Amino acid sequence: MSLFLNSARFQPPLPRGYVVPRPDLTKAIEGRQRHLLTLTLAPAGYGKTNLLAHRCRELAAQDETVAWVSLEENDQTAQVFLSSLATGIAAAKAGADSLSPESLNQLASTSQDMMVSGLLHDIRQLEGEITLFLDDFHRAETAETNEILEQLLHGAPPNFCLVVASRTVPNLNIASLKVRDQVIEVRTGDLRFSIDEARDFLKAGYGLTLDEEQLNTIHRYTDGWAIGLQVAAIVTSKSGSADQFIENFKAGNTDVMEFLAHDVIGDLSQSARDFLRDTADLDLLVPELCDQVTESTGSKAKLEELVRLNLFLQPVDEEAGWYRYHHLFSDFLKQHFKTDPQTAKHRHERAHRWFLAHDLHEHAVRHGIQAEMWEETADALENIWRAFLSFYRVGQLGAWINMLPADTLAGRAELRIALGWTLLLRRQVGKANEVLATIEVPDIRSSAPLLLPKDPFELEAFLLECAILYVADDAEAIAYLSDIDLSGLEHLSPFHQGILLDVVIYAQIFSGSLDRASRLAEFASELQTQSQNYLGAIYAAVLKGVGENISGDLDAARATFMSISLLAAMHFKSDFPMPHAFIAEIEYERNELPQAEASLEQAEGVETGSSVIDALIAYYLTKARHARARDGAIAALGVLAQAEIVGHQEGHRRLLVHALAERVNCLASMGRLAQAADVVEDLDRITANDTPISHRIWPRSRSHFVRAKALLLTLEGDIEQARSLLTPFLVEAEASGRTGALIRFLLLDVRALHQAGKDDRATRQLAKAISRAAPGRYLRLFLDQLWGCETLMRDTLRRIAQGRAGNLPPIDDGYLGELAALFSVKLEFAHAQEAIEPVEDLTRRERTLLAALAAGKTNKQIAAENGITPNTVAWHLKNLFAKLNVKNRTAAAKAAQFFDLSP
Repeated sequence: MSLFLNSARFQPPLPRGYVVPRPDLTKAIEGRQRHLLTLTLAPAGYGKTNLLAHRCRELAAQDETVAWVSLEENDQTAQVFLSSLATGIAAAKAGADSLSPESLNQLASTSQDMMVSGLLHDIRQLEGEITLFLDDFHRAETAETNEILEQLLHGAPPNFCLVVASRTVPNLNIASLKVRDQVIEVRTGDLRFSIDEARDFLKAGYGLTLDEEQLNTIHRYTDGWAIGLQVAAIVTSKSGSADQFIENFKAGNTDVMEFLAHDVIGDLSQSARDFLRDTADLDLLVPELCDQVTESTGSKAKLEELVRLNLFLQPVDEEAGWYRYHHLFSDFLKQHFKTDPQTAKHRHERAHRWFLAHDLHEHAVRHGIQAEMWEETADALENIWRAFLSFYRVGQLGAWINMLPADTLAGRAELRIALGWTLLLRRQVGKANEVLATIEVPDIRSSAPLLLPKDPFELEAFLLECAILYVADDAEAIAYLSDIDLSGLEHLSPFHQGILLDVVIYAQIFSGSLDRASRLAEFASELQTQSQNYLGAIYAAVLKGVGENISGDLDAARATFMSISLLAAMHFKSDFPMPHAFIAEIEYERNELPQAEASLEQAEGVETGSSVIDALIAYYLTKARHARARDGAIAALGVLAQAEIVGHQEGHRRLLVHALAERVNCLASMGRLAQAADVVEDLDRITANDTPISHRIWPRSRSHFVRAKALLLTLEGDIEQARSLLTPFLVEAEASGRTGALIRFLLLDVRALHQAGKDDRATRQLAKAISRAAPGRYLRLFLDQLWGCETLMRDTLRRIAQGRAGNLPPIDDGYLGELAALFSVKLEFAHAQEAIEPVEDLTRRERTLLAALAAGKTNKQIAAENGITPNTVAWHLKNLFAKLNVKNRTAAAKAAQFFDLSP
């Protein structure tokens, strides 16, 4: 059996026992030519899942494409929810050939809106109709998942139908669909069994023939509730009479738990009751396991009898005879039977030994802890801790290890290493170092070439130390690893390969070997994915994205971080907010402020859960810049204060340096130069001992001091000193391909030249900065850094548009238009425009939006005029841009002018 048993989520459950034909209900939900959305809404036990599963199988029998997803609480975030939907559609019989893995992977390279658009595009390409069934939506419902469903519904192609089952009414904005008669609702009243259906259920399903008075009484007291009828059937079939069941109802014993106690298990044989009592704590019911736990034989026959009685068992592997109790029934059994602690402990001990013997170590650990079998539990933990880390189950793993007594843990160095990893991956660097201090770590720096330790345990300890230095952002301490000998890598375990490659990639990025780091990161990510070490694959991909960001390839970086988000959603049971911090940073830079705000909300967990300091820096800086753009510099200073507190408390010097440097820019823009000077002094003190700049080392923290100091010197009029500070960093940034840093230093040089009255040179330098920024489409950087230089920026943009800015490589007109819009300047281009025909016909709504764009209206204005939400406007605009083959609203408005596409 697999450690993770969830593949059944994407298949409709098979019927157990007799299924009552319900033609009226089937007819109500089969009108898929008219109804885009079918909502099946009722409390538990009314047969929602059976109804949808029956309809799903009917459509499949008619050779229609059907996709099924049984939703869970883990689907509550947008990325996990979208991943489940994409997986369900990919698993559909007819859709498996049409929705290729490449198509699904492409979803990861776009925003949430575009992921939905990508799903709809692939659905549109399918031949014939497709119905997507979502069962138990109440378990996954959040504002995010509701928004995704609304996007699917409002953008649905004609061949798509959505069927949703939920215990609660989803908070969906579907009024417009209801007006157009595109929604049908099946409610509790519709799902109640009629008197004839109840008779059929009891007779054909359980062989019960009741007189009309008995039948009417049972139907009245169960109110047609399917699970109530099932309880009645079980009780009556055992006793041979419905009278006792009816009497209990008449006496007012209508609580399900009371029925289960008095009427379901009350009349079972003592042997059967003992079996239920002795197996109540098992999360798997396997005949051999049950024999061992109950210290008896015949468990296979007892399980078969329980199945025959329809006694609330769910199949896990029916062919092998593996089951589990229904959750409600399991809770009941645990509450109902009172077992003394010593007896319960012995049962857990026997269960632990059986699971251990069958290599089901996770189950063995659960029962071992309950049985207080500490040494055996430690053995099981040593078998699974790497797998748990690979699937990012660090919280559960850490909790289990911490349950071990101190003397047990003291004798288990390997588990102390595992504990160190659980702490480190939650950025508890200090505690991880405390654990590391209890372990002897080898020093390999004296060897030439650098060779890895041969002893497996020494290798474990060495790699944990490297990872701690990595998370602590002590780049200087592990810079030597960029030259480590990687021969023999294939002989290491996938887990060790992932750690080693990640720290080497990090060292290479620090040393300026960006191309080499990118190639190694791509190799590492593929290698770790193939070996199912998903955490290792993700961290390698994170470093790849960081390198792409540094080099200025923001499109590639965004695609990388989106793919990380999707990979984590598919394989991790907990949220993984790290990639959203980087995505928000890019969205902000692209001036996609609403999207950046949404991504920041998804990234909030990095404050306490990200082990990559770059993600924490991206989160706080983007949050501060977004606050400044929306609410002003004072709001930004408040966010930066939070970042500084975290930097101080956790000892993250680079986070502190980034926050202080950003504070200098904010204070200077407000004219508070004295306060800015104090912060610059703090930066100087913190970074004074950094390694000097060289072709091998880029002093990341010191570079922020230099930028802050140069800005202050410029504003104080010391232009010569400011430019002398900037020059070596300008040279090294360009030589090492650090595009983002190069642009920032160029803009500081532009300010210094402008301040000195040398506007011709300032214009040339600014034009160079724009040409370097164009491939990555940097936007907000100019607005945030060139406050007070807006006129110079406008003049430079006009010169570039007219071809009067020197010998520059070609710059995309659309990009120039976006920059011009930020600085409120209209450009007239000297060269002929090349118009691009739209790739698809536009709808009436899209033509209306295009006309509004051409008129310069905002999303809020468009939403108000058309009676839709700003989010809906944004979604339509993304589709519109794709059809026009443009990247932004400025280019779309140009297309409208050239081709008269507006209504």
